[in-house]
Amino acid sequence: MAPANPQDEAPGGPADRRRRWTRLLIAVGAVAVIWLVLLPQVAETPPVKRHIETMQAAGIDPSAMFYSELEPHLFLQPQK
Repeated sequence: MAPANPQDEAPGGPADRRRRWTRLLIAVGAVAVIWLVLLPQVAETPPVKRHIETMQAAGIDPSAMFYSELEPHLFLQPQK
Protein backbone atom coordinates (compact mmCIF):
# COMPACT_ATOMS: atom_id res chain seq x y z
CA MET A 1 0.00 0.00 0.00
CA ALA A 2 1.40 3.37 -1.00
CA PRO A 3 1.65 6.16 1.60
CA ALA A 4 -1.23 8.63 1.64
CA ASN A 5 1.19 11.41 0.80
CA PRO A 6 4.28 10.20 -1.11
CA GLN A 7 6.06 13.42 -0.15
CA ASP A 8 6.09 12.30 3.52
CA GLU A 9 8.36 9.35 2.72
CA ALA A 10 10.62 11.24 0.31
CA PRO A 11 14.11 12.24 1.51
CA GLY A 12 13.77 15.71 3.02
CA GLY A 13 10.05 15.25 3.51
CA PRO A 14 8.22 15.98 6.78
CA ALA A 15 8.63 12.43 8.13
CA ASP A 16 12.38 12.50 7.40
CA ARG A 17 12.75 15.88 9.13
CA ARG A 18 10.80 14.61 12.13
CA ARG A 19 13.13 11.58 12.38
CA ARG A 20 16.20 13.83 12.24
CA TRP A 21 14.86 16.12 14.98
CA THR A 22 13.97 13.09 17.11
CA ARG A 23 17.50 11.68 16.73
CA LEU A 24 19.00 15.08 17.56
CA LEU A 25 16.86 15.42 20.69
CA ILE A 26 17.77 11.89 21.80
CA ALA A 27 21.47 12.64 21.32
CA VAL A 28 21.22 15.95 23.20
CA GLY A 29 19.27 14.21 25.97
CA ALA A 30 21.91 11.48 26.26
CA VAL A 31 24.71 14.05 26.53
CA ALA A 32 22.72 15.99 29.14
CA VAL A 33 22.14 12.85 31.24
CA ILE A 34 25.83 11.94 31.10
CA TRP A 35 26.96 15.50 31.90
CA LEU A 36 24.38 16.35 34.57
CA VAL A 37 23.77 12.96 36.23
CA LEU A 38 26.49 10.40 35.52
CA LEU A 39 29.63 12.58 35.76
CA PRO A 40 28.65 14.21 39.10
CA GLN A 41 28.07 10.71 40.52
CA VAL A 42 31.48 9.59 39.28
CA ALA A 43 33.06 12.67 40.91
CA GLU A 44 31.68 11.50 44.27
CA THR A 45 33.39 8.09 44.16
CA PRO A 46 36.26 7.85 46.67
CA PRO A 47 39.21 7.56 44.21
CA VAL A 48 38.01 10.42 42.02
CA LYS A 49 37.09 12.56 45.02
CA ARG A 50 40.56 12.00 46.51
CA HIS A 51 42.19 13.04 43.24
CA ILE A 52 40.03 16.17 42.98
CA GLU A 53 40.87 17.14 46.57
CA THR A 54 44.59 16.56 45.94
CA MET A 55 44.49 18.77 42.85
CA GLN A 56 42.60 21.52 44.72
CA ALA A 57 44.95 21.33 47.73
CA ALA A 58 47.93 21.78 45.39
CA GLY A 59 46.22 24.76 43.73
CA ILE A 60 46.15 23.04 40.36
CA ASP A 61 43.52 24.01 37.80
CA PRO A 62 43.33 20.85 35.64
CA SER A 63 41.57 22.69 32.83
CA ALA A 64 44.57 24.95 32.32
CA MET A 65 47.32 22.43 31.57
CA PHE A 66 48.28 19.24 29.84
CA TYR A 67 48.63 16.04 31.85
CA SER A 68 52.27 15.86 30.78
CA GLU A 69 52.88 19.03 32.83
CA LEU A 70 51.66 17.48 36.11
CA GLU A 71 53.92 15.99 38.74
CA PRO A 72 53.91 12.16 38.64
CA HIS A 73 53.31 11.87 42.41
CA LEU A 74 49.80 13.28 41.91
CA PHE A 75 48.86 10.12 40.03
CA LEU A 76 50.75 7.57 42.13
CA GLN A 77 48.89 7.72 45.43
CA PRO A 78 49.10 4.77 47.80
CA GLN A 79 45.84 2.86 48.27
CA LYS A 80 44.27 3.23 51.69
